[in-house]
Amino acid sequence: MSYLFIDTCAGAGVALVNPENLSDVLVKVNPDGKAQVEALSSLVDAVVQEGGRPQKIVVSRGPAPFTGLRVGLVTARTLGFAWDIPVVGVDELRLQAQAAAQVLSGADCSAQAGGEAPRWIVSLMDARRHEVYAGLFKPDPTGGRLTQSGTDWVGSASLLEDVAQGWDRDFAGFADAGVFLVGNAVTQVTGQTVDVGFADLARAATSLVNSAEGDPEAQRELALLSTEPQYLRRPDIQQKP
Repeated sequence: MSYLFIDTCAGAGVALVNPENLSDVLVKVNPDGKAQVEALSSLVDAVVQEGGRPQKIVVSRGPAPFTGLRVGLVTARTLGFAWDIPVVGVDELRLQAQAAAQVLSGADCSAQAGGEAPRWIVSLMDARRHEVYAGLFKPDPTGGRLTQSGTDWVGSASLLEDVAQGWDRDFAGFADAGVFLVGNAVTQVTGQTVDVGFADLARAATSLVNSAEGDPEAQRELALLSTEPQYLRRPDIQQKP
């Protein structure tokens, strides 16, 4: 059994994951953030040729810029229709936080974060225009699903004070002990960072989908997400009233 994971939020990446053995991951990536259209189909073909056809597709629904995000979602929907298999959308910021939590709970925790368990994980992604997408998550000490504080957010890259106001939380700042940053925009702020690879994201996506199967609330959350794109920001071109 395998899941096909597709993510085009920053570049293009495809992975085939065995949900019963998360160490069994086949990854193909193209890091060029402007070449999703050209790269994605060949990446999918390479993964399927090598690892076989999946039983389920998991795709990132953003937040991300319009073009790249649509490429991934349309490809996932088309493949799901052609292969007659389910397609599930996942939130990219939650995905990164979940991947970071799994990395920190593993053998790399002491090397990356001094062995300290995270109190908060902040996902940050480059939203262009000198802005970032951000999400604040509290890990479950038992290793379960992360709890999100507020909703996904977009705003100025100078976030140390702005982001706390945006979430309306008593949040002391990224430099506090126990606060870890993950994502492709972490260099824009200070704090303890966690490095996650595409294979980590694929494992996290599989874990999120699998854990939802026995959890009615999590199933409702995934059903609501579906494969509708999440932009967070209105498009530049607006219809006249």
